[in-house]
Amino acid sequence: MRKLRTIEMHRLSLEEFREAGKLPLVVVLDNVRSLYNVGSVFRSCDAFRVEAVYLCGITATPPNAEIHKTALGGEDSVGWKYFERTEDAVDELHRQGYFVYSVEQVEGSTKLQELAAGAYNGWRLLYPSVPGLWPGPAFNPLRPLFTTP
Repeated sequence: MRKLRTIEMHRLSLEEFREAGKLPLVVVLDNVRSLYNVGSVFRSCDAFRVEAVYLCGITATPPNAEIHKTALGGEDSVGWKYFERTEDAVDELHRQGYFVYSVEQVEGSTKLQELAAGAYNGWRLLYPSVPGLWPGPAFNPLRPLFTTP
């Protein structure tokens, strides 16, 4: 099996990507310290054509060389917005009519696998939790979604 070259993947241009339909999902990063983790989220959101990333608190924002190192351009293609307070980001999503869910490891939470089966229309993820600001439960995958032998 041969690895495809970038030109063979027929990727959208930056302008085409911005105009293309998006997965109706906003990922909210709450005080994420690692710039590489922020970049990784941007790269993943680029790959899945996620609508936007909301960066909150101490979470760094583009342009930033360390974010770019892992985002590999995803920070340029995915829409993002900064909020000083995570609560303001959550309030904005609520005003837009979206459900906000927290991805967190807590007792009594629902596994992500169970959520994915039914939540495909207009839901948003918040990471990590901001207690009391979301109508849904927190989600806790107790084991990795993907495992290697």
